[in-house]
Amino acid sequence: MLFLWSVLNLLLAVVSSAEELVEQTHVPVLMWSHHLIPALHKYLGKFDNSLELPLSTLFQVVREFTEDCETSAFIFINQPGLRKDDLVEYEEEFVNLERYLRKSSTALAFEQVELMPDDTFEQLTEYVQEICRIDKLLYVEGDNLESFQPYIDIEKRIIRIEYPPLPEDPELRGQAILTFDSNLKKMLAQVPSPAHRVIYTSLEPNTDVLESTGRIFQHIFQDKDREIPIERNNHHLDIPPQFNDYKPKFEGMTGEYLSIFDADFIQENKQLLIAITTSLFGFLILQLVPSRSPTTTGTTKDKNPAEDIKIADKKPLEPPKINLETSDETDSSN
Repeated sequence: MLFLWSVLNLLLAVVSSAEELVEQTHVPVLMWSHHLIPALHKYLGKFDNSLELPLSTLFQVVREFTEDCETSAFIFINQPGLRKDDLVEYEEEFVNLERYLRKSSTALAFEQVELMPDDTFEQLTEYVQEICRIDKLLYVEGDNLESFQPYIDIEKRIIRIEYPPLPEDPELRGQAILTFDSNLKKMLAQVPSPAHRVIYTSLEPNTDVLESTGRIFQHIFQDKDREIPIERNNHHLDIPPQFNDYKPKFEGMTGEYLSIFDADFIQENKQLLIAITTSLFGFLILQLVPSRSPTTTGTTKDKNPAEDIKIADKKPLEPPKINLETSDETDSSN
């Protein structure tokens, strides 16, 4: 009897849970950007869980999200069967998704968006390619990490990630969400720059719970710190370097312009200026007047040491020879 009662309760639980699932009529859409997009701040908290966002408004938001092209990669993620209740019920399994949203400078969550056409990402890809002139596309299978082709260049890319549909069983659904979330981290970690923009939604609706309570990552999207648009990831150090304040060597001189033509300056330093001018003219006169050498009454010619040396080297002079014959003739004539 007890066994039959347990089986009956189990069947009732299955039937009641099946009755709670209805056909999905709207999907959640998450957007985030590593760097700040000031134009999107006006949409933060504008649409609560009771309002369904029409496609026209969503496409306007997407246009503002992509039109400036200031990103290294546009990443479009399709998770078939994703519903708002998954982001509330399995918040702990979305550990990496939560971290990306929390650390991003711009993050938006639209909890109920009108169902989108299957080719929405194709249209969005063509639009971004045209306005941003991007010709690099990557198609990635969310459950196959090897399908992601790593790259190291700085060219902008469009990356599309397609996940398999989520299972209906709650336990298997939670395991799949945890696995896909882990794969998302591993794939985004291979993008050379963290400065990317992501759109995360479901293009293939399935079933939804009849009544969904709670808000998507309430601690993020209802955080009062996000009411002011600030850049949370400024790692380029645009802040000017810290230098000590300028302090002049002599106090009171920074605001004065000194000049020798200033009347007060001349009056205060009159004697000093006269002394400097007199000294300058005296120096110039001494340089311009030619100097005279002193005159002497008698001068002696200096002996040349070289001449003394030459004389010492010569032989002694011989006495002149006298012609005796000539001398005798002269005497006889006399």
